[in-house]
Amino acid sequence: TYGGPYHDIAFEAQATSDGSFVIAGAKQTQGFYNSDVWLLKINSNGEIDWSQTYGGNYDELAYSVSETADAGFIVSGYTYSYGSGAQDLWLIKTDMYGDTMWTKTFGGPLNDCGNSVIETAEGDFVICGYTFSYSANSDLDLWMVKTDIGGYTLWTKAYGGSGAENGFAVIEAFDGGFTACGSTSTWGAGNTDVWLLHTDQDGTVGIPEQQTLHQAGGLLYQNYPNPFKTNTTIGYSVDREEQVKIDVFNMEGKRICNLVDEIKPAGSYQIPFYSGELQPGIYFYSFETSRGSQYRKMIIQN
Repeated sequence: TYGGPYHDIAFEAQATSDGSFVIAGAKQTQGFYNSDVWLLKINSNGEIDWSQTYGGNYDELAYSVSETADAGFIVSGYTYSYGSGAQDLWLIKTDMYGDTMWTKTFGGPLNDCGNSVIETAEGDFVICGYTFSYSANSDLDLWMVKTDIGGYTLWTKAYGGSGAENGFAVIEAFDGGFTACGSTSTWGAGNTDVWLLHTDQDGTVGIPEQQTLHQAGGLLYQNYPNPFKTNTTIGYSVDREEQVKIDVFNMEGKRICNLVDEIKPAGSYQIPFYSGELQPGIYFYSFETSRGSQYRKMIIQN
């Protein structure tokens, strides 16, 4: 165990390139609301190589740590001591001994936080968490921030709907974009659901999971089965005679194929869909009439 007489906690541990471990969390100094970011380097025998704390007069905490290409560390969490708001996202860059190289804060007048941080293949940093300051409503949105190697902002993006969205982890994807996971109360089956979000390298989402531009003159149903390996069925209905177009897209928003492009009388329809040579992954299909559009997601398994 590691800690002192007060409340100490760890939120992430990572193996390092030298066979040791680095742990990030918070070390309470005094009082319930007075903790510092705590970074520990532990050797393979569980012994402390070094221990560092970072903070000011108020509450700080680290949720995530990653080893960087220079053998140092990048840490994300929140700070009440520094920044422009009540609680700001706090990014700390250290050398291999945990000594501070620089720190940056991000956020507005309300509470903002970084729950996960990674170093990209290009040496930049991407942080995923939540924001109240830049949310489109009074609840929190999933928030992503990308910085350069010095911690200077390249872009920030907030993602969410009418409910509460939060981001807990982010990875760099094979296509150079980023995949974040977290929670949503806006979309899904009800209450809070797991939310998976994929962006391009600029933080742009190709197609939302489900989008209704306005009354589309019909309904697009979830394919069944879903997920599937080779065969599935897509259903839809129209309430009057309409020119109907149904397309399939990949995660980047590129159209893969067209399934329907013709005038359909009022009624319900089913279309068989065969994955063919498509790679396993997430795809979207669209339903368009003269009165609007709808999208749904389907998953091809290995």
